[in-house]
Amino acid sequence: MGFNFRIGTKLAISAGVGVILVVGMIANERWLTTQRQESVTRMKTRESVQASVLNAEIAIRRVLVAGRDIRMATSQADLDQTVKLLSDFTDEGVKALDHAASIATNVESRDRMREAKDLFARYAGAVQETAALQKDILGYRETQAKRGIEFGQKFNALISSPEMTTGIDRTDMDRTLQLVRTLDLADSAFKQARLVYWSYLVRAADELPGRIDRSIADAIKLLDEARGLAVDPQVKAGIGALINYSPQFKEVVDKTLQTMVRQVGVTRERADPVRADLEKVLEAMKASGVKRAVVLDAELAAQARRRLSVEREREGG
Repeated sequence: MGFNFRIGTKLAISAGVGVILVVGMIANERWLTTQRQESVTRMKTRESVQASVLNAEIAIRRVLVAGRDIRMATSQADLDQTVKLLSDFTDEGVKALDHAASIATNVESRDRMREAKDLFARYAGAVQETAALQKDILGYRETQAKRGIEFGQKFNALISSPEMTTGIDRTDMDRTLQLVRTLDLADSAFKQARLVYWSYLVRAADELPGRIDRSIADAIKLLDEARGLAVDPQVKAGIGALINYSPQFKEVVDKTLQTMVRQVGVTRERADPVRADLEKVLEAMKASGVKRAVVLDAELAAQARRRLSVEREREGG
């Protein structure tokens, strides 16, 4: 059984169907536009997150370089300048990770950002601690340099004193010559200790502290022998002053070496492991971002194909 519509009715139905089709096409186009805008927004967010991660990585590298410069600083002015840069780099890294966490739409990404921020703060804090230790080391170096100069002045004053020149005992020249040679050897031993000390500051080789101790011990032994050879009370007193000076010298050397060992420990046991963990987290974040980028590109491509299909249907209609 068929329907026998009048021409007016048929036109009305046809017009209604056309309107429905047009409305459907418009709605579909709007949906595609909305989907594309959302995809574009997600893409921009992803790019912004990746840019923040890159800025954080740059800050990490700068903190790494600052840590090296801190350990190599030879003056308080150089150290202060590097510490200021370290603070600036730390702020930059924290801000970059904060920004990334605030705009990340993925829960896993936000958690990783917060983890990275915590690791970065711990890493920068460890480097900051090495700066405090370097300040102590510079202070010890300055004290050691002053005491080295003081020892040289005392030694030269003793050697050039009247008791060791015009008033020297000439009745036993063999004993006197042995005294002079022994004092020269003691002075050489102290100079060797200072030389090895400064070498250790530049190249912290494991065998150098032992050489410093042996040189100091040799110097003390030789000075004690020289005091036994001396006859004049003033000369004996002068040599005694040099012997009493040696514990002060060794104390500064020991404090310097102990502080340097602590500094190396902070770097190797705290800073380096945390930095390694931080880099792993950042690598995981970048890898995750790449995967999401592939998915997002596929979505945009699919949306472009649907839009093209709709446009073709509209043109064909």
